[in-house]
Amino acid sequence: MVSIVTGFADDHDIDELIAVSHRLRALARVLRSGDGDHWTLNVGNKEYKLVSEVLFRAAAKTRLKEAKTVGEIAFDVRELLEAALKEAPSSGIA
Repeated sequence: MVSIVTGFADDHDIDELIAVSHRLRALARVLRSGDGDHWTLNVGNKEYKLVSEVLFRAAAKTRLKEAKTVGEIAFDVRELLEAALKEAPSSGIA
């Protein structure tokens, strides 16, 4: 949360910063589950992965499921991945 506040506090109010934090937490849950693996790239033998910008845009637009606590905040994975497909540029020829 500190990085979010430091990076965006000058241009966004606290409610927007909290919303970003919740969405990043929900996105992390999807990535930890392995459901977002098609949208990530392993970097050699590093312990981190690169996440497609498309997935971040989808996370910004997809609604969060209702939760009783902050720790339960999550996306409907199917909705998130469908939104990612809509955000993705098409490639190839038809």
